[in-house]
Order: sequence, then C-alpha cells, then structure tokens
Amino acid sequence: MPPADLAAAPMLPALYEAVSSAGWSRGMRGVTQALLAGLALPDGPVLEIGCGGGQVLDILRARWPQRAVLGMDLHPLALAHARRTAPHARLAQATLHSLQYAADRFALVLALD
Repeated sequence: MPPADLAAAPMLPALYEAVSSAGWSRGMRGVTQALLAGLALPDGPVLEIGCGGGQVLDILRARWPQRAVLGMDLHPLALAHARRTAPHARLAQATLHSLQYAADRFALVLALD
C-alpha cells in the first residue's frame, strides 16, 4: 500500500461517514433507492462495481434481502471500510475484467458515480 494511503487510513472511517451523509451522497442514495424500488429481477446475485465504503451494498441488501450481494473495488482501504459497514456482502479487490464469472451470472450489476 502506498505511504499516502497508510497515512490516510486512520481518517478513512470519518471521511466515509461525512461523505455518506453529505448532499451528493444523500441525493444519489435517494435516486438509487427510487430506481431500484420497482425493479423486478431474475434469480441471481447482485454486484456493485466500485463499491467504495459499502453504502450502496446496504441499499441492495435492504431491497433484496434474500439475494447474495457482492461488491468489488480496487482500493484496499475502501474494502476494509465496506467490510465494517456491509458485513453481509461478499467483497473482492478486483476489476470487473479480473473476475471469473459467466456473463449471465448476476441478476443486476451496478456501477455508480
């Protein structure tokens, strides 16, 4: 992990908490919930690409509690936070291209801002 990341690590939880309650994140959370509210999906898990600190993973879990929820991100500190805020989710440090899943494996794939 780069030295700058190590220096920022202690501040990350507070940063995620501040950002998740700020205007842009609050608005995006509302838009995401509204878009998902009426969405009917086929069977299968849901995946968020670039899950960051896990805020949308919780929205996915609330909307479809019976489904497996997966998140991926490149940044290990973001994933560490997501493990705390979305313990129900299966997480991977990966890119979409590095995962070995069939094209029709997921009922829904999200990639938000």
